[in-house]
Amino acid sequence: MPVTTPFVKVKATEALGATVVLDGETLREIAAACRSDRGRARSGLGSPYDDAHIIAGQGTIALEMLEEVPDLDVLIVPIGGGGLIAGNAIAARAIKPSIEIVGVECELYPSMWNAINRGNRPCGGATLAEGIASARPAN
Repeated sequence: MPVTTPFVKVKATEALGATVVLDGETLREIAAACRSDRGRARSGLGSPYDDAHIIAGQGTIALEMLEEVPDLDVLIVPIGGGGLIAGNAIAARAIKPSIEIVGVECELYPSMWNAINRGNRPCGGATLAEGIASARPAN
């Protein structure tokens, strides 16, 4: 996980039985650390957003929201790599096809804006929103 990962997320992950190694600040740096000699001995790299199981798991958030508020008209979902919004959109629209899905992203990480608009706004910088600080969305 990035060195900027909030303590509560690290502890929650460890509580599930994982050994957490904090290394790097970006997904690119983390991937490089996992591929390095030191990384091979301790880890594998699972995408935080570009994986069907992750996307399905993220969709449970929308299921819980719609269970709590069945007439919800709009979901506003953060965009980083796209897994959270993809899972929520799939699950929410399966239950309520008319629901509007709105994605938001950090100004410092306009990766989805760049992808949609064929732009090249720079991505990077310190943020507390490390979970959505992605320089590029999923494929």
